[in-house]
Amino acid sequence: MNNYFYKFFKLLTFTILTIFFLNSNSLALTIEDKIDDPDQEQLAREIFLEIRCLVCQGQVIESSDSEFAINVRKFIRDKIKQGNDKEQIKKLLIKDYGDEILMTPNIKNQPLLWLLPLLFFILTLTIILKKYYKKLI
Repeated sequence: MNNYFYKFFKLLTFTILTIFFLNSNSLALTIEDKIDDPDQEQLAREIFLEIRCLVCQGQVIESSDSEFAINVRKFIRDKIKQGNDKEQIKKLLIKDYGDEILMTPNIKNQPLLWLLPLLFFILTLTIILKKYYKKLI
């Protein structure tokens, strides 16, 4: 019995270590070119926190390691080096990817979004009350 336990433990250890070493490249950090100017690099990092990774669900490109996020970070750094400001870069990204690229929602349709459920509730309540009063009369 002890011999089987030892062989099982040895096989289990080997399997776990093999899986860990085969997947160890996924734990590696990506090496990206940073901007030499610390103020520009700080601006880039601020923008990274406002841009959504369209590959990952609900994750900003600052913390994502997807190829999409790496490309967008490179794009943002290149645009900052060219002298573009935050709003110009955001407009370029919105033009290419749509409003979904931003972590904050677009404000232009937000009042309608909040008013529709209220209007639906009032309409439903009106219909119910009309039917109820018809039965009473």
